[in-house]
Amino acid sequence: MLATALTLVLAAPNTEVVVLPSHPALAAATRAALGKRPLIDETEAWVWLFAPPGAMVGQDFEGFTAGPPSFWPAAMNAEWTAGVGHCRDMAGPPPWKATLAAAVSCGQRLAAFLWGRLLAHRNATKVLVVRGTVTDGLSRLGTERYSPGDETALRLQDEGPDAQALASKLVKAALAGQGTAAPRTVVTVFPPPAPPAGADLLASEAVVSDAVPGLASCENGPATLEVAPAKSVLAQSVAQRWARSVKGGAAALPCTLTLSEHEENAPPIGAMLVVTAVLRCGEVTVPAEAAKGTLVRASLAARLSETLVKGLAKRLCR
Repeated sequence: MLATALTLVLAAPNTEVVVLPSHPALAAATRAALGKRPLIDETEAWVWLFAPPGAMVGQDFEGFTAGPPSFWPAAMNAEWTAGVGHCRDMAGPPPWKATLAAAVSCGQRLAAFLWGRLLAHRNATKVLVVRGTVTDGLSRLGTERYSPGDETALRLQDEGPDAQALASKLVKAALAGQGTAAPRTVVTVFPPPAPPAGADLLASEAVVSDAVPGLASCENGPATLEVAPAKSVLAQSVAQRWARSVKGGAAALPCTLTLSEHEENAPPIGAMLVVTAVLRCGEVTVPAEAAKGTLVRASLAARLSETLVKGLAKRLCR
């Protein structure tokens, strides 16, 4: 019998941070190790955001249609709605196939942003997450401790037959600042801000005009794309690569391209600039995302335009 424990407690100012696993034995052992400390329990919120049931990696916000759950502060409903709406624009409606990567990435960043906003709303100074299982009498526990804005967390994990001794050992060590540093995602702004009007995020790159391999004729698709803003590097790249890759039989199709960017820390690669593009052609929306950093220098215009052209062809050329 496998029992999973996932509990999160936030610290009000000047209080200890504590974790209470859902498994009765682990919860009792953790409480005993922590003593009588004031707690704010946000288990429901953490599980909803980071450990939803289902096969998808991370939270998909019910196909990016979910309204704020009961645990969410009503004063911040607008932030929830704006974030979910952005991801819906990025990934389109499920089932996701060509846009699955965009859906997963957007959902994970949105969850991290909302969690940070909830921590700020609760005035948390520290967070301690305890994850645990009990299998055939063997207890396994893991702790994660951090301050809300920290980009690293201190993690510990261990196992043993005595739940109380195990919890006492790990919780006391975590509260004492012990553990191995591990990166955690911190998102302070979401949705990513759009660039200023007229600005081209890829202005330093060259327009890419070579054909995208693997595409065939498309009688139902347009012969050309009219992508706005027409002078941007990516818009020109998409339009020119479409014309050279897809032999369409329909009239020119007007499209709109929007770009945003954010920074991510991706060990061991390091800091990376991630550019997100969304191509909207009538009722069809195609997202693309590409990163650039010290070890990844390939053209963003080339990678984004290839993804957008392939994605649009898949939607239009059926």
